[in-house]
Amino acid sequence: MFAKEGSSTIGGKKDAPLKKSDRRKLRDRSLDILFTTGGGGNESNDDNASEEWESRAEKLINDAIIAPKGGEVLSRKLKLASGQLATLFLRTPSPPADGVEHKHDKGSEDHQTYNDIIQSYPTTWPYHQTTQPILLEYEDGDRKLHLVPLIPLLAALPPPLPSSPLTKVVEESSITDAPSKSKQYKIPNISVHPQVSKYICRGADLMSAGIRTFPSPWALRQSKGLVTISIIGNPQPAAIGFVDRSLFREYCYPKNGGNRGEYDASAYVGVGTKGIGVTIVNCYGDDLWKLGLPTSTKQVEEGGSLNPLTGGAYDNGNYGNAGFVDGKYVYRILQEIEEDDSDEEENANEDEANENENNAVEETANEMKEMNLSDTKFSRQQKEVPH
Repeated sequence: MFAKEGSSTIGGKKDAPLKKSDRRKLRDRSLDILFTTGGGGNESNDDNASEEWESRAEKLINDAIIAPKGGEVLSRKLKLASGQLATLFLRTPSPPADGVEHKHDKGSEDHQTYNDIIQSYPTTWPYHQTTQPILLEYEDGDRKLHLVPLIPLLAALPPPLPSSPLTKVVEESSITDAPSKSKQYKIPNISVHPQVSKYICRGADLMSAGIRTFPSPWALRQSKGLVTISIIGNPQPAAIGFVDRSLFREYCYPKNGGNRGEYDASAYVGVGTKGIGVTIVNCYGDDLWKLGLPTSTKQVEEGGSLNPLTGGAYDNGNYGNAGFVDGKYVYRILQEIEEDDSDEEENANEDEANENENNAVEETANEMKEMNLSDTKFSRQQKEVPH
């Protein structure tokens, strides 16, 4: 969506600060879009850890939008290439936090569990030197209003758990009939191979053949097709967008009514499938990323809040993630968990799986190369309009 140079630059007087009442409304809407209560893939088995995660995440969102400790939330009016109006919300730098928020314990880099990682994420806005886009509101062709959280905001939150493998997609609503009070991410995450990241960073939509994990129909219906995209081995979202309309309709509302329980998504996405899988709204490397780049990397590294995944400063232009490189590529940062020695069958098929993966990646790359990006980006020539 923001893949053309100069399409999203700071607008000076056109950026209007939000009133406190408007910031509160925007915060409440953001929490509603980001989180849900009930059964889902990100629910922790530890109730206390779940409550702690919920509390920390909500504090971060509150500080990002309400800005009680300093900074502003600005709104900027945009006109997309299709003629649709949009509003971009930006968060100005916050003052450095006193205490340990900006320090990194070198001895704590090897987190043992997901709960260890999420306990280390900030509860205050971690960008102290750069203005970052955090939310985008726009109307689609059907005049439906969408509020989309952007990559800088998602980077400050604990990474989502990956969705299920394509052939064993579990319907979350069937896991338990007992209501749960814990909160999980409402926006499901899908995973792609690292080699696909360079095409996404260049502005291409994600082809269905490049998808390696996929959420259940229930999860997609709940998010209204909005998904985050991460790289296998690097759980921090690198992009966010909407599942293609035809794919969403066929997968979430099958003509035969579908089954409740376990699904096989490989008939819709993955190796051998064709067409666009996800229309990208915001991704690492686009103009919104360029908007938040620091003027001095040296100054950034000397002090600032650090990303718990790899210890980089959030203001360094890569959201503090060592796997995010120059807006062009996203690398693995985590090693795959080794399986038990008893899993002989899976180990025996490893070479075949790797060969299939390589063929699928090549197929995806060729298809993305052939795409006419001007046709897939409906807002490559968006313009700012005065308030």
